[in-house]
Amino acid sequence: MKKTDEQLQQEVAEIRRFVDGERWIPADERTPETSGTYIVCCKEQDLKHVTFAKFYKKLGYWELKGSRTFWKVTHWMPLPEPPKESDKNEIN
Repeated sequence: MKKTDEQLQQEVAEIRRFVDGERWIPADERTPETSGTYIVCCKEQDLKHVTFAKFYKKLGYWELKGSRTFWKVTHWMPLPEPPKESDKNEIN
């Protein structure tokens, strides 16, 4: 059975989501596909920092707060999934 272009695109997107969750993605290679909060690595002169930043897809813009506004986002990765709750409402 031959797969449609749409099915292949869905599979590629699923593989990309898996791979992206496991590595830092260079910001000059590509940006996130959706707006949201991400873990980012930033450069400030010769220093590197890891923090959180909001990305606005429509604007193609990273939002860093406070003195971080002078930092340049060099890499990013999605946030991990939150812990799952057990039957006893405890986080594992």
